[in-house]
Amino acid sequence: MGSASRHSGVTLIEVAVSTALVGFVLVAALETLGGAMRMTRQTRDGVDANTLAETLMAEVIALPYSDPEGAASALGLEADEVVSSSDRSTYDDVDDFHGWLQSPPEDRDGTPIPGYTGWSRKVEISYLHAEPVGSKLGASTRDLGLKQVRITVVNPQGAPTELFAIRGPYGPNEAPAPFDATRVTAFRAEVSVGGGATVRKSVALKNLAEAP
Repeated sequence: MGSASRHSGVTLIEVAVSTALVGFVLVAALETLGGAMRMTRQTRDGVDANTLAETLMAEVIALPYSDPEGAASALGLEADEVVSSSDRSTYDDVDDFHGWLQSPPEDRDGTPIPGYTGWSRKVEISYLHAEPVGSKLGASTRDLGLKQVRITVVNPQGAPTELFAIRGPYGPNEAPAPFDATRVTAFRAEVSVGGGATVRKSVALKNLAEAP
């Protein structure tokens, strides 16, 4: 006597439901991965933008408040100074940077900074009242002893990052040394990991430490 064999199978409806579930899970996973990648890029861009802004700010505020030669002028370069976005080595006071714009970013001597194609940096200098107006320092049309430095860094996606600083006539680097000595006025470091973009950091030292 023959025995009946039992066969099991999957219906078309079950296949359709399983396919839909797999599709939903896959879409959710891809969206999560995409969001994580965007967040990583935004975080990296934010760090890069802050680094570019802080490095340039340290360079700007380390300069004298006004022209060392005593030339009286409006904000910006003096008449005998050359306008150049690529070579800042001749800038000798804070407001020489007014209206300065550069893309891609370069070092002070005009050397391009690797890994920042599509980025830009801009500097604006404005006068402030020495006395606050309410809870804020108000804008002024003439020099009353304070200058505001505003740096704007824009990444390749067009997102801006701004950094502000206020500079007075006597910065820490202009304080006279009490005796004949060599002082350290700034510190600069460069870091490159795994062949990636080189990160540069400059900091103006406020304590004017004696050089070793």
